[in-house]
Amino acid sequence: MSQVSLNVLVDYFSNLEGMVVALSDDKVVQRTLRAAVHKVVGTQRDCLVATASRRTALDTIASFSEKKYPVMAFVEQEINGVSATDYIFTLSKLHPDVKILLLTGEIASDKLAYLHELGVVGVVVKPASINNFVEKMAGAIRPNDRLRELVGSGKEHLVKGELDAAEQAARDILSIKPGSPAGLMLAGDVHLARGDRAKAVEAYLEAHNEAELYIEPLRRLVEAFRGFDDDEVLQYLKKLDFISPLNPERKKEIGEVYFRKDELERAEQYFDSCLEIVGREQPSLLSVFASRIAGSVEKGAPEMATKYLRRSLDARGDRLDRNDLVTFNRLGISLRRQGRWQEAVDEYARAMQIAPDDPGLYYNQALAWHDGNRRAEALAAMRKALELEPALHERSDSVALNVGNVFLHAGSPDRAKPYYEAALSINPGNLSAQNRLGEVRRKLQRPNDS
Repeated sequence: MSQVSLNVLVDYFSNLEGMVVALSDDKVVQRTLRAAVHKVVGTQRDCLVATASRRTALDTIASFSEKKYPVMAFVEQEINGVSATDYIFTLSKLHPDVKILLLTGEIASDKLAYLHELGVVGVVVKPASINNFVEKMAGAIRPNDRLRELVGSGKEHLVKGELDAAEQAARDILSIKPGSPAGLMLAGDVHLARGDRAKAVEAYLEAHNEAELYIEPLRRLVEAFRGFDDDEVLQYLKKLDFISPLNPERKKEIGEVYFRKDELERAEQYFDSCLEIVGREQPSLLSVFASRIAGSVEKGAPEMATKYLRRSLDARGDRLDRNDLVTFNRLGISLRRQGRWQEAVDEYARAMQIAPDDPGLYYNQALAWHDGNRRAEALAAMRKALELEPALHERSDSVALNVGNVFLHAGSPDRAKPYYEAALSINPGNLSAQNRLGEVRRKLQRPNDS
């Protein structure tokens, strides 16, 4: 091991009060890491926590972060046969400053690429020696050199809107290291901030050509074309997907681009691939991803939205609760748009098992019954909704209109009248409510005319 690495670690543990948390059930790893920290580096601080519990590791990291300690986390690729991808994703989102190192026997390049995207800064291949651990830890925390300092300051200037200073930092980086992808990307960011997309794209492409497997220039190219050219966006997203094919967010975005291009079959292929990866690597997020995909397509493709809304609910299994009512309502609305009113009725009935006192479920079920011209059932469901929330119709003019419609079509114009009046009170310009109110008044006047 090098003296430079030892000096870096002594500074980290002694001067910066750095901490290490190891999520590992491997006793050899725990012993070797402890020896690297205490025997080799020589610190006497209690600065290492080793545990096989994901919850304990996450709570410990949170505690250290609250105390402003620098934290380095070693994470096993698998514990008890469960992939750590979900854990690493959560950790990187909750504590982006934590330096994450992966512990693994072997790992496929596609998975490694995605883990790097999530924030993994290093990989320790087991079995690892004390020297391996020392060098990997030092590599993760090594103080910035001049180039890194310039990149950091350039980004700071960019965030502050100091574009001239950011541009100078990019020039300085490229003078020290011509063709530096980091310097080219910074230059591209400055061009983009100034509104010069063409020069920005030129800089990003040059950065990509300098390091074809480096992901950041491709990400910048996606952002440069987003909202302007879906074909270019798709080109660079697919290059990113080739380098890192296990990123579900990217699969979803590729699907969305194909959806916008009206290539629904290709879109669905990528959406399905997204959920396949999430189900395998990040199962706790399966319901969330399925719901988000449904949100991307529900206006233009209700049948596809139905598929993914059901996937979202199915992923919840026996953990369905009131938080899922929004999804049930979206599913019901999607089914009604397709004329599948009976399925909508059934989904609302399923949701009522979770929340039997929710007036919105009965209201929406009443509308589904109404779609099927099942007037008695629609009336019963609407009466139940109003029993649970007498002021339900005050939510909006459209709600008041729908309540009135159910009563009118069930043969009760006298009951419908106040709801149409309420709709017009909320929105005097509601033409449907005006027409229905006129119809009701005519019906109510006829007995007196005869």
